[in-house]
Amino acid sequence: MHGKVHDLCRDLGEGLERLAAEGLDKVKASKLNKKLSTIVERAAYLAADVSQQPYWFYFLCIPLGDQFNPECMENVGGGVSLGGDDPGISEEDRRVSLLVFPCVFRQERDEDGNTIPIVINKAWVTTEAGDSCATMEQ
Repeated sequence: MHGKVHDLCRDLGEGLERLAAEGLDKVKASKLNKKLSTIVERAAYLAADVSQQPYWFYFLCIPLGDQFNPECMENVGGGVSLGGDDPGISEEDRRVSLLVFPCVFRQERDEDGNTIPIVINKAWVTTEAGDSCATMEQ
């Protein structure tokens, strides 16, 4: 599996290099390549880990425009601004602008029989200010 992940990351890098040649800043393309490679690797290892556990897993796709919730979401947009990702905005004022990977969870029952979600992997999202027009237009 490691070889396939490496090949996919290489292909992503080559695609971004072509974009850079067409006008995207080479530094931004390099940062984006690193971030995408990390996401692909994390997704591959998560898939391998989940496939070996004896549970049913659920995938929650976070709708665009939903309020950022650090309990079940991780902002993966930091460091590569694709427009509007301002680190000075509090988490409560952020909205999901792009879902990169859904939240993965399983459900268990507590001692009272109530179902509780156990987050295995937080959703990977990018965020923008809550009042951003770009978030709602997407």
